[in-house]
Amino acid sequence: MPMAHGGFTHAAPMVGAKLVLPGPKLDAASIAELVKTEGVTVAAGVPTLYSKLLHHFPSGRGRGAGTLQRIVIAGVGAGRQV
Repeated sequence: MPMAHGGFTHAAPMVGAKLVLPGPKLDAASIAELVKTEGVTVAAGVPTLYSKLLHHFPSGRGRGAGTLQRIVIAGVGAGRQV
């Protein structure tokens, strides 16, 4: 989750939530694995990244959204609840 999106980098720790940052691995498989291993429930980012992630889940390569409940997308395009 880039620093500029929705203030999550400040709000999450303020309410006691764990903040998970992906680092340089922004491909769908890496994000899906991060969601799984860290138990991510809410993700935020740009439309391009999460469009790839949503296509990854039903492709057979992914194992579903796991704990992910919501994706907040900043920029053009609309979010989709998983």
